[in-house]
Amino acid sequence: MRFEEHKMYYQIEKLDGYYRIGSAEAVFSYLVVGRQQAMLIDTGYGLGDLKAAVDSLTSLPLIIVNT
Repeated sequence: MRFEEHKMYYQIEKLDGYYRIGSAEAVFSYLVVGRQQAMLIDTGYGLGDLKAAVDSLTSLPLIIVNT
């Protein structure tokens, strides 16, 4: 999947203090961006280019937490 295609696969919603990243399969990841680091909660099924979607929102070091 090319970088531009992540915008078609994922729907990104900015909410109060975090982002909700929804995939075409209705699976959600959440990105909390702090001052020095960002945290991605859940990584979904591995379909689509989640890294490109996250990189479009922040360049901070990333902590990943899977539930």
